[in-house]
Amino acid sequence: MGTNAIEGIKLDLPEQKTLYLSSKAFKKMKRLRLLIFRNVVLSTTIEYLPTELRFIDWPGYPFPTLSLNPGPKQLVILNMPNSQIHQLGEAFKILPSSLHSKYLGTLNLTSCFSIEKFPNINIEMEFLYKLCLSGTAIKELPSSIDKLVRLKFLDLAFCEKLDRIPNSIYSLHQLEFFDLHGCLNLFKFPKNMSFSNRKEWLLVDPDDSLNLPFQKLKSLILENCNLLEADFLLAPNGFDNLERLLLGGNKFVSLPSFERFHQLHRLLLDNCESLTKIPELPGNLMLLDASDCKSLLDTNDNLMDKIKRNKGANAIEGIKLVFPKQKTLYLSSQAFKKMKRLRLLIFRNVILSTPIKFLPTELRFVDWPGYLPTLPLNHGPKQLVRLNMPNSPIQQLGEGLKMPLTPKGVKLAMLAGSALVRPAMSIKANTKICMMLVTELRRVHRYRLKWRPPP
Repeated sequence: MGTNAIEGIKLDLPEQKTLYLSSKAFKKMKRLRLLIFRNVVLSTTIEYLPTELRFIDWPGYPFPTLSLNPGPKQLVILNMPNSQIHQLGEAFKILPSSLHSKYLGTLNLTSCFSIEKFPNINIEMEFLYKLCLSGTAIKELPSSIDKLVRLKFLDLAFCEKLDRIPNSIYSLHQLEFFDLHGCLNLFKFPKNMSFSNRKEWLLVDPDDSLNLPFQKLKSLILENCNLLEADFLLAPNGFDNLERLLLGGNKFVSLPSFERFHQLHRLLLDNCESLTKIPELPGNLMLLDASDCKSLLDTNDNLMDKIKRNKGANAIEGIKLVFPKQKTLYLSSQAFKKMKRLRLLIFRNVILSTPIKFLPTELRFVDWPGYLPTLPLNHGPKQLVRLNMPNSPIQQLGEGLKMPLTPKGVKLAMLAGSALVRPAMSIKANTKICMMLVTELRRVHRYRLKWRPPP
């Protein structure tokens, strides 16, 4: 039957090996639809790829060019991360008319460091839904990016030379995931200029989602981009379905209110060293990370009230406060009582104004170095997995660690450097307890521990 019968080739090797082929090795494979080469180094470049090819999976492609002229007309997936390629042939200069790949659904060129320019797109591509250009050397996206009318996933992370995003990005109405993490030269994210003033916004039919920016966007990642402001979030009807907003590592001094983002569950502001105030927060927020925000001035402004303002504390599932140096947080002793869904609690360099008398039963993870002398585990966490409280002056863990209230899932309890006098706990088998440098230990129920007093 010869090479004409071949429909798929897969070579997935455990380590790199050289394959000796002629430059026209695939020319007679007219029915070839699938091509997977992994850890395969070719002896020469390929000059021809069959027109019927649907699927190319070729990480680490070793040559600077890939011939797609005229090439595959029905290509669906082109997956070539970590390749040396810097040009996809003349076919990619006008997408997709020369490429003839109107069915292209996935284009992955992640970490192809030599790619410096993404071409203009002259006609709509109705099937491309995933575009991965992270780690490339592109400096800008073309304004014709709006021709990717079905794009859902756009990854531009670590494009360190990228310094401009066109305003037409707001025309990607199907976009759900947008990652710009580590784009160090992106000092500004564009504002939507479709409507020049607020009056025009008010004239928009709220049922016409196609007129509104990023209505389907769920995840926006802008960490470590050196952004100076976030005014693009002020558009009154935009970003309505945003669930994850990652803004850490930027140069914001202030941020707009997030109250209207009712779907927002996860907000990361960590390492925003110039940020002076936590903005108003939405009621459904589950996780706020404001660690290492060195310039925060509102730590004492009852931050917990700001967290639970809209729908109360019951929606909160995680709290993380990590400061570069010690700060006092003014909380009532019952601050966590209504946070029935709280699962994660991380306080570092946080000094409380008063001891806490209650911890929620759903709490899984406690990371609180240097905590106060007593920790209330009475009728407290029943599903605790990790208790990390090194260097604490804690003397009493409360009755809550006695049987039968001992959390069944506890796997690790870190109490190194603490002054634990009376743990009063029944320790489950296979539980790892770290008590190095504990200054005094009087008794531990049920199981004996191999423990030696410090010299």
